[in-house]
Amino acid sequence: MMYDLFSLTGPLLGGGLTALASPEAAIACTAGTLLLADVGFALAPPVRAWRPSPADRRDRTGALRFAGLRTLVVCALPAGLAIGIIEIAAPAFADEAGDAAAGAVALAAMAAGGIVGAFVYGSVAWRAPAVVRYVRLSLALVVALAIAATAESLAMLAALLLVAGLAIGLCSRSWCWSRAAERSPRFVNGV
Repeated sequence: MMYDLFSLTGPLLGGGLTALASPEAAIACTAGTLLLADVGFALAPPVRAWRPSPADRRDRTGALRFAGLRTLVVCALPAGLAIGIIEIAAPAFADEAGDAAAGAVALAAMAAGGIVGAFVYGSVAWRAPAVVRYVRLSLALVVALAIAATAESLAMLAALLLVAGLAIGLCSRSWCWSRAAERSPRFVNGV
């Protein structure tokens, strides 16, 4: 959920910095923020106190030796690629419309949709198995993104990405987390 909140505020802050200062300032601010977050995480007492159990074997595959994590990677890869493309295309679309920084609004709309989708997913008592939910919600995401590609204005793009974000929020919570929980509750609930 925190990721979703940052996905909402990040584009707005980045767009604001780009509009008020420059794209370079927005990138520099991103780098500084990431550095602070990484150092803060590395210095957190639970992280510093954690040690692998003797049962954890080491090999070249690292964390990918866990089936649940491999499932998460395979499931997240297509959606991650799609989101990455949108994060490039939305500002480019806005730039063609004469205001590159306004692309941040469309990205924030997508993130807002993702937050709503996550809440909706958590509030529904699903009857269909995880695999069926994932396939259906993935198809909904594909349709939503295909429709978003038809946008003719920034406002229309933002509205369509809001709907696509809803599908992203639903889809990302469906298969990946439920399958990971089935395979390894310890992985999902923390180390």
